[in-house]
Amino acid sequence: MQTIGKYDLNNRMHLSAIICQLVEQPQHGCLQIFSGSMSWTLYIEEGKLIYATYSDNMFELMYKKLKQLSMQISSISSDIYKRLLSRFEAALEHQ
Repeated sequence: MQTIGKYDLNNRMHLSAIICQLVEQPQHGCLQIFSGSMSWTLYIEEGKLIYATYSDNMFELMYKKLKQLSMQISSISSDIYKRLLSRFEAALEHQ
């Protein structure tokens, strides 16, 4: 599925213009919206919302995937989880 765009919710004016454009010029794909550690993904077909997803802890998704990969890749350790979490939290603080 084509990505229509990725937007930071802090820029609400730009986001509202994008949503208006989706209604006026029907598109097909997904629109991703971020705010801090939260994210929404809207799946759109011909300008109509098909379904949407929401996550309020994006690091948790990455943590679960790394946990799965650690079974296949032995070099992924708990130290990597801690370093990634630290960087993720630091990035959220600087938004």
